[in-house]
Amino acid sequence: MRTRQLGKTGLEVSEVGWGGAGITLYGGVTDDQVFATLDRARELGVIYWDTAPLYGRGRSETLIGRYLSSMRGGPAPIVATKAGYLPDGFDYGYDATMHCLEGSLQRLQLDHLPLVQIHDIERSSLAFIMSRKGAFAALSRMKAEGVVGHIGVSGGPPDLLLEAIETREFETVITHSRYTLLDTSAGEKLIPRAAELGIGVINGGPFATGILATGPVAGAHLQYREAPPEVLERVATMQEFFAANGLELREAALGLSLINAAISVTIPGARSPQEVEDNVAVTEIDLAELKKILLAWRDEEQQLREEQRRADEDGLGS
Repeated sequence: MRTRQLGKTGLEVSEVGWGGAGITLYGGVTDDQVFATLDRARELGVIYWDTAPLYGRGRSETLIGRYLSSMRGGPAPIVATKAGYLPDGFDYGYDATMHCLEGSLQRLQLDHLPLVQIHDIERSSLAFIMSRKGAFAALSRMKAEGVVGHIGVSGGPPDLLLEAIETREFETVITHSRYTLLDTSAGEKLIPRAAELGIGVINGGPFATGILATGPVAGAHLQYREAPPEVLERVATMQEFFAANGLELREAALGLSLINAAISVTIPGARSPQEVEDNVAVTEIDLAELKKILLAWRDEEQQLREEQRRADEDGLGS
């Protein structure tokens, strides 16, 4: 497994990490299966693990904590969690953040959190989050006291995340489902600017919460909801294209991140040892070949859009 520097944090992370949200989504993952998944992740060098109090209302952190407490030998993972969510919902206040950190420390069975990121900042206002009554002030205090190693930010809207990193206060940024085969909006300004500032970029949701891993099957998920017919059709087209070029859809989806040197780590959510193996296998594909195929798909998709535009214009003129 190749590693990359996480911005200026000094942390060296695996280029493919493990996302701890997946084990709490869509059901059917037992505790033992989670432990087996984490075993396989460490064996294969997947040493960046992402979690949050939100995931399963603490279950993800709790299972990681149980695993860490019984871990013997081998590489120690870098466990990154988030602040902003309590059992009663999202709260970005100072006291709530302190309480959130206390809960994470207990569930993870740690006395130091290497990286804490403010979760889904679009659920509040950046002005409040950055105020002396907000989450950032609490995290800064805990960093000064040595409880927190580094402070990051996460969310969806790229423009809001761009505004956040321009404060020059954050060391990492998670963009979620905005740098995928279906949506590359984070790649327009956010990711390049983060790289310029030396901020570690973490790409979450490379499979768009499901469909880019499962393909256009019945009930495939997009952004945690059932994908609409037009997305199923679009994914079917890209799946056919990649298959003709010797790639599985999930390989192309993860490869999009791997060929971008500005992205430090990508965090697909593996729910089984086999899914960990499948994700890691993508890192063994030649990056130059991945880039060649992905650029060809970009050209193909542009051509398809142009053909559709002309067809729509002809339809209006008839």
